[in-house]
Amino acid sequence: MCDLANERNRINQILMTAAAAWAAEDPQKSGDLIARCVSALEAVYVGSCVEECLRRRAEDWVAAFAEEAERAAA
Repeated sequence: MCDLANERNRINQILMTAAAAWAAEDPQKSGDLIARCVSALEAVYVGSCVEECLRRRAEDWVAAFAEEAERAAA
């Protein structure tokens, strides 16, 4: 299994880019943000990390992203 902890900053940047692209479109029509994030990570980490690991990282990041967005909107 890969060690995503050592890639935290790079992964966060990849996920922020995926989220920005998602938000630039109509989020209601653009599909699931988690799926976009997993695809973005797979594009970089193909063959070096299993999908389950990437999906878990994307899910955690999207949950934190949503919480931050809610706080900013309040």
